[in-house]
Amino acid sequence: KPVAPSAEDYREMIYEAKLAKRYLMDGTMFVHHPRTDRFLSHIISSESSNNASSSSFGAVTGIDAAFTILGNDDFMKNNIRMKKNGDFQGCIGDLGWYCIRLAQLTFRGVGVGSVKSAQVSDWKLNEEGVPIDATCLVTFQADDVNADADSNLTLSFHCSYLHPWNQRGEVYGTKETAQVMGFINPKDGTVSFQTCNKQTPSSAHKTGGCDVHV
Repeated sequence: KPVAPSAEDYREMIYEAKLAKRYLMDGTMFVHHPRTDRFLSHIISSESSNNASSSSFGAVTGIDAAFTILGNDDFMKNNIRMKKNGDFQGCIGDLGWYCIRLAQLTFRGVGVGSVKSAQVSDWKLNEEGVPIDATCLVTFQADDVNADADSNLTLSFHCSYLHPWNQRGEVYGTKETAQVMGFINPKDGTVSFQTCNKQTPSSAHKTGGCDVHV
């Protein structure tokens, strides 16, 4: 994660897999979890059918996400994620990847699936020049080439090895916000998400009988 250091490397992997009659499999766990399906269905099902104005969530307007881990001394000195000749993308490739995947899943569902621009607005590097803390902005544009600039959607995310454990994804809509905690590693008892709107402080959604209490 990401699947390759560059798009060129990924295209070569796909080519070699086809030659060998093999498959490249996606091992990003939360993408395949039923909670993710439920979360996305609540957000995009109405909008994808051109009925965002009548859906409970409304039109998607942006995403904010975070994945942080507080690395201990051994991790910060010896882990492959700290090495420029190892996982040289550091926290962006390791942790930010999940935030980007959440945005891809959500934005593609509403027809905004192509990346227009990406920037790192703030960062910290270790002694080898590997990012260990980063705040990033990724702008996605509509798949329809005739769409105007107002259809662009932005993901903002923070990824870090310098802060305690946090896995949060929040999607903003014109009528609701939807927040999922622990979205990367859903576990029994925590497979829930919360929505908030202007009419009521909160409402709970559950999968597998797990309620949210807010």
